[in-house]
Amino acid sequence: MMVRGYVTFRSVNKANYKAEDVAYISVGGFTVGEDQDEIVFDWASNSKQVAINEEGYLVIRVEMREFDEEYLISSNEGKDLALNYELLRKITSTQITDAYNEVNLYNSDGTVNESAYEPMLLQEFVLWVVSEKDDFYLQFTEENIKTYNEKHNLDAKEEVVA
Repeated sequence: MMVRGYVTFRSVNKANYKAEDVAYISVGGFTVGEDQDEIVFDWASNSKQVAINEEGYLVIRVEMREFDEEYLISSNEGKDLALNYELLRKITSTQITDAYNEVNLYNSDGTVNESAYEPMLLQEFVLWVVSEKDDFYLQFTEENIKTYNEKHNLDAKEEVVA
């Protein structure tokens, strides 16, 4: 079974910079559920597309490849988890509690400004599953994503990031 993830993030604030000014993007390490029901998962590799949309927000689209089964097992010690349809269905139907992302911009001198963290809204999260028999998509609901953004105080603002 092959599982790819497709995640879209959008900046909380409108940008007054170009997509080329994005110096560093780190995405990965996802969690659904809490306490005993928590499931941590990730992928081994990814590629990113960065753009400023028509409304002036930074948008990052991430394609994640090679679902990391070893990370799934080691990060969820004591839980009997196997990569299968039931687990993926459980993941996408459980409240997402963490979608790690870090975005930094370049300073005017070309160095990375590590203290200028760009807060990002989670906009979409889809799993594409391909097996010998079938291929299909599983998606986190809009309500699930809205709850995640609200919990992390990621309400869209109209202010501009310097």
